[in-house]
Amino acid sequence: MKYYASLKGWQENFSTSWSTIVKMLHLYFLLTQARHTTGPEPKNIAYDADNEKRRKEQLKRLFERTSEQVEEEANLLQELRKIEARKKDRERKTQDLQKLITAADSGGSVTGAATDHSPSTHRGTPPDKKQQIRKKNTPFVTPKAKLELLPSVETPSTGIKFPEFKASGVFLRSQRMKLPPSVGQKKSKAIEQMLTELGLELNPMPTEDICQNFNELRSDLVLLYELKLGLSTCEYELQALRHQYEALAPGKTLEIPPSLLSNNDPTIQPEEIPTRPKTLSEVIDIVGSAATPMLDETTPVYNLSNHMIMRLFELKEQQRLSTATIFMKKIEDFKEVSRRSDEEECLRKKQELEERLVPKRESQVDVERTIQRLQDEARQRFQQKEDQINQKLKEIKSIQEKELQEDLKKKTLELHVAEAKRRKGMSSSKLESLLKLLNESVTACQERDSFLQTVQMKLDRVTALKAQFQVVVNNANHEDPLNSAIRSENIVKQVEDLVEVIRDDIVKNNAIVQEKNASSKRQQPQPALPSSVVMPVTSSAVKQEHRNDQHGRFEKKTSAPNGELEDLNFVRKEDLVVYSQLQSELRQYEANTAAFSGDLSLKTLRFELQKAVLHPVNEISDQSGQHLQDKLDRLRSLLQGNSVHVGSRMVRATEHPGGLEYCTNLLARRLVAQGEDQVNVNPKAAFPIAAIITELWLEFPVFGRLVLAHFYRQCPYLVPYYLPQQEGQSNEDYYKSLGYRYSGGKVEQQPTYLKRMSGVVRLYAAVLISLPRRNQPHPHGLEHAWRYLAALLNLSPRNDITAAILVEFLTVAGSAMSKEYGKQFQKMLHLICTEYFTMIRNVTPKGSGGGPVTRLEEFLHESITKGGISPPAGQLSPRFW
Repeated sequence: MKYYASLKGWQENFSTSWSTIVKMLHLYFLLTQARHTTGPEPKNIAYDADNEKRRKEQLKRLFERTSEQVEEEANLLQELRKIEARKKDRERKTQDLQKLITAADSGGSVTGAATDHSPSTHRGTPPDKKQQIRKKNTPFVTPKAKLELLPSVETPSTGIKFPEFKASGVFLRSQRMKLPPSVGQKKSKAIEQMLTELGLELNPMPTEDICQNFNELRSDLVLLYELKLGLSTCEYELQALRHQYEALAPGKTLEIPPSLLSNNDPTIQPEEIPTRPKTLSEVIDIVGSAATPMLDETTPVYNLSNHMIMRLFELKEQQRLSTATIFMKKIEDFKEVSRRSDEEECLRKKQELEERLVPKRESQVDVERTIQRLQDEARQRFQQKEDQINQKLKEIKSIQEKELQEDLKKKTLELHVAEAKRRKGMSSSKLESLLKLLNESVTACQERDSFLQTVQMKLDRVTALKAQFQVVVNNANHEDPLNSAIRSENIVKQVEDLVEVIRDDIVKNNAIVQEKNASSKRQQPQPALPSSVVMPVTSSAVKQEHRNDQHGRFEKKTSAPNGELEDLNFVRKEDLVVYSQLQSELRQYEANTAAFSGDLSLKTLRFELQKAVLHPVNEISDQSGQHLQDKLDRLRSLLQGNSVHVGSRMVRATEHPGGLEYCTNLLARRLVAQGEDQVNVNPKAAFPIAAIITELWLEFPVFGRLVLAHFYRQCPYLVPYYLPQQEGQSNEDYYKSLGYRYSGGKVEQQPTYLKRMSGVVRLYAAVLISLPRRNQPHPHGLEHAWRYLAALLNLSPRNDITAAILVEFLTVAGSAMSKEYGKQFQKMLHLICTEYFTMIRNVTPKGSGGGPVTRLEEFLHESITKGGISPPAGQLSPRFW
């Protein structure tokens, strides 16, 4: 009994062990058969020790990643999927919109079902062609926007294209089952939900066969997902057509047969839907579940679950067919049913819509027109209201800006008034001190009566300027108070210059008187000399002028043994003093700017300042008043030390010490040089240049004295001063002092020289007759023209040059002098026509041609014939600018 029991237990244990062994062998046979029944033959892979070492190292690096790195990679992959999903969604919407636009432009006829895909297409298809059939897409019909049907469009084949790993190096086989980013998040979640419904794992064991079949399964699932989306689109478009029909035909309802609707239509009662077996597509969640677990790519390749392996082994014998094969069969059946139902539904919809659609009635057209007209009127009224509001806002804004400008203008005017009052007070104090100084100097003058007769013209000028100053100070210019202050300062500056000249004359007169007293020689008293008599001067005075200026040296004409005064036949004493003083100031001014001109580090700044001066000067013309004002503003701003534009840069003359003086002297020299370079070619160009010189002279007296000094240096005949040749002075140096130019050691021709000098004289005469704006006093007006002409006629004429400068001067200034001085000028003109012209003929060599003399003769003859001198051509009118 005991033996029987032990034997029975042994038999049970043996049978259990044997059944387990048989089951394991059977399962091994099944796995071996499944491995060799599908897919390519396994390759004999040789063992590569180095490759395995590198593979383990790569896997170790992969497994040793920190949680932050894994989380960051997951976030990046998730963002990449979102981006790809949004990109695909935009592309899909763009394609749908393009289809609608193309259909709307094509015209309107409804085309039939345009594909040859029918349920019978795939019947009887051999099993080896099922994969090609699965890659095709089911066509569907899309309605047009205006109740028209589009032709069915065959979309390109869809599915999942998994990446192929062709690069060298180690990679996980599970990466081949990883969904590409182009699938999108929605499709990924839908695939996970369908795999869950089918009872499959989301991350199976990544063998070669499982990877290939699992990828094909998910590709077919995506195709099924897209088919359901197409069906939903058709149903949505069908509902849209029904609503459009009801909107166009009020009171009528388009009844869609229940066979054309799916179970998702909420408007159909459940009892009206025919019962049919529930398909797999009805359990698919298109959107997907947010809780669907993601595939974990960090799972090691060798981390296989024993539970999964045992679960595969415990499958029943009757379920030996793979799940993928079963599901593929279901997909094929679903495709055939869906394709057949889609084609039938499309044909049915097309027929019903063609039967029910009717053209619009006239009443509907009138209603639409009325609605359109009302909408247009409402839009116009709304636009008018907006325009009125905008207009009111603009008016309010303009009023506010105007008030702000008025307040600003008022404050600015108050500041200008205060500044003008202060400057006028300073000018008045300065004028009083100058007049007091002048009175003291006159009181200290020796032989005052005889001396005052020689400077009476200057004293009269001081008295006139004083009266003019009182008028300017008492004139309250409310619009531009600073203008009167500037005018008063300019008058004071002129008075200051005259006072300095008179004081210098008094000092020299006292020196002469003292010298006469020291010599103990009595001198006969001299009567007052008329303006037509040359003022004599002693030899000591000549030596003094010789020391003051190198250009003041001259030859002694005659010397009386009793010490009488010498006769200067090439310059008047007063003119020589003014000339010497101006040239001394000019040399001193140039010496002050020598440091700035010679500094190599300031080469760029000097170049910019030169452009700031030369560009406006070269652009001066009588094109228009606005053009001339622009050039004046640019030059005035430069002399004021403000920043000016030079190309794309801003430059300021006061950036470096000496820069402002450099610009002032350069501007004066270049404006005078325009007489030689431009006026001698275009005589009319003298008047806009003269207008600029006059305006700048009014505001900057120093600039005016520099201009006059450059005029005298460029053309000494404007003093008038006939420079004599000194002892030991070469011909080249002498001719250069007269203004001749040398080229290659040869002096220029006489006609060229006369033409250049005529241009300078014409520019100087244009300055004398130029009318300042706003009735301001001329800083160098017609009284200087009378002085110059009288001084010129008191000197003996010279060959060619006297006739040339005289005809040019009378051509420009003769008309203005005739209006200003009347009969006195007529007497002077008669003197020129009779006595002085005879003197000019006497100094002109016979047979020399006498071009300037001939022009002077023709000018005088024309003036006598017409009874006066005509105004010069090109003179600017008082209202030009």
